[in-house]
Amino acid sequence: MNYQTFQPHPDLKSLVDCYWTLEVPAENDAGRQRIIPDGCIEMAFILGDDIKRYTSDNEFIL
Repeated sequence: MNYQTFQPHPDLKSLVDCYWTLEVPAENDAGRQRIIPDGCIEMAFILGDDIKRYTSDNEFIL
């Protein structure tokens, strides 16, 4: 897993706190990565294989 944060251009600083990326290997046994609510509005772009969004311990949505 590779997590990185980046600062926005100064013109966007009043609107954007930071950009972040998370790269996870596309292996079947890769662990779950949790995104914890922190009160910030976020947009997520999935650039690769479908992801599993778990709705319970054993159920997920692609």
